[in-house]
Amino acid sequence: MKRKINVVIADDIEAIAKNMQLVITSNERVEKVDIAFDGEEAIQKIISLEADLVFTDMDMPKKNGIEVIEFIISNPNITKKPEFVLVTGNHDISTIKKAQELGFNIEYKPINKNKIQEYIDNFLVIDNE
Repeated sequence: MKRKINVVIADDIEAIAKNMQLVITSNERVEKVDIAFDGEEAIQKIISLEADLVFTDMDMPKKNGIEVIEFIISNPNITKKPEFVLVTGNHDISTIKKAQELGFNIEYKPINKNKIQEYIDNFLVIDNE
């Protein structure tokens, strides 16, 4: 039996975030889901929820998706590092290079609900305790 996971959705478009939340909460593997509507709120929710998996939009107010990912990954005070999926409509090569550099996945909008379920179902829990 796989351990249940916590998921954060970061997207400044409420309809997109709420639709993703419906898809994610339908998965029995998910324990908690939280939504952030800007990059700074995303960082707070990732930390407070101790997120395992984060779906983040690229273009958001306050901090973009890559800034959120960089902040979490590079902050030594955050011991639990989630897996990130950057959801974007931008096919810019620099974003792809950044994904390779930082080790996160990119999905292009609109993200398919089956793809979201796949990320949840395939999430591997590595317990450091």
